[in-house]
Amino acid sequence: MFTTRLLRRLASIALAFGLLIFAAAVGITRSSFHPGNATPVIGPMGERNRAFIENRSFGDMSFVLCVSDWPHTFAKPLSIDSVLYSEDETGRVFWSGDGSVVVVREGRDVPSWTYSAAYDFEDHTILRYDSARIAALLASRGGLGLEQDAYPDGKDSY
Repeated sequence: MFTTRLLRRLASIALAFGLLIFAAAVGITRSSFHPGNATPVIGPMGERNRAFIENRSFGDMSFVLCVSDWPHTFAKPLSIDSVLYSEDETGRVFWSGDGSVVVVREGRDVPSWTYSAAYDFEDHTILRYDSARIAALLASRGGLGLEQDAYPDGKDSY
């Protein structure tokens, strides 16, 4: 009888300790996948497919498109490609029409468009340096959709 009560009490303590560790892990993971120094890239799927532009350096305005696709990017968000925040030709961020792919497009005019990188949230894969393959993926997912219209201006406290 005493042994049974002792075992139940130890099991309760172990369960409480396990829940505390789990809560701490969730908090750490959440802070890793929801960085405070980033500009969200909201697409047609809303918060379901998480992408953001993060300032990776203090002095030279180095911005990187990142994705959080838990549990596929378990340890930390995945860096996709560098992007520029100005109206320059390079590094503009777009979603596919259905919101399942986020891409970095370079070039201002249709003939000069190239895609430098993409992340496919359905297949959980990254594509780099294959503009034709990225364009085909976009075409299969509703074409080129929304452009990210709010880029970091470099004046915020990143």
